[in-house]
Amino acid sequence: MAARPVTSGRDGALVLVGVAVVLVVAHTGIRAGEAALLRLVFWLLGWGPTSATGDTVYFGLGTADAAGLRITSVASVLSLLVPWLLVLAATMAWSRMDIRMLRIAAARAAALIVVASQVRLLVAAALIRLWGHESTGFARIVSWLLLTAATVLALVALLLAAGEVPRERQRGYRDAT
Repeated sequence: MAARPVTSGRDGALVLVGVAVVLVVAHTGIRAGEAALLRLVFWLLGWGPTSATGDTVYFGLGTADAAGLRITSVASVLSLLVPWLLVLAATMAWSRMDIRMLRIAAARAAALIVVASQVRLLVAAALIRLWGHESTGFARIVSWLLLTAATVLALVALLLAAGEVPRERQRGYRDAT
């Protein structure tokens, strides 16, 4: 028996709230996954031997500049993704926006937030690698600026989706079938 598609705003809101709850419950594994993904990025960039253990990624192993970056609950992608999912859920439940446009906005925003979070962690690690642990404060400022920009872009994506008109409602649209 096939699952019925989510067609109403309230159904979509319940799905998003459910996803947010699952993400919060699985936060330890997600932070470990973020560390493993960042380890892969470091390896691809040729940062030498790297390792990820739990929610910490280590880089520059075997050198005097070896360092680790712990992904805390606040530094995790979840600190932005979960509130964003809840905002989208509220928007789906109580707005008159087209549900398909909201789904598109949710997917765009989630992808943007995940990529921005990884870029933020990469920038923080690069600053620590370049200037040592003294740059940790500056790295935090830069990383939060990146996340703020990603949040604004996600909000813009939602507003753009709110203004989009589905193809079948556009004037002059004819289905090819």
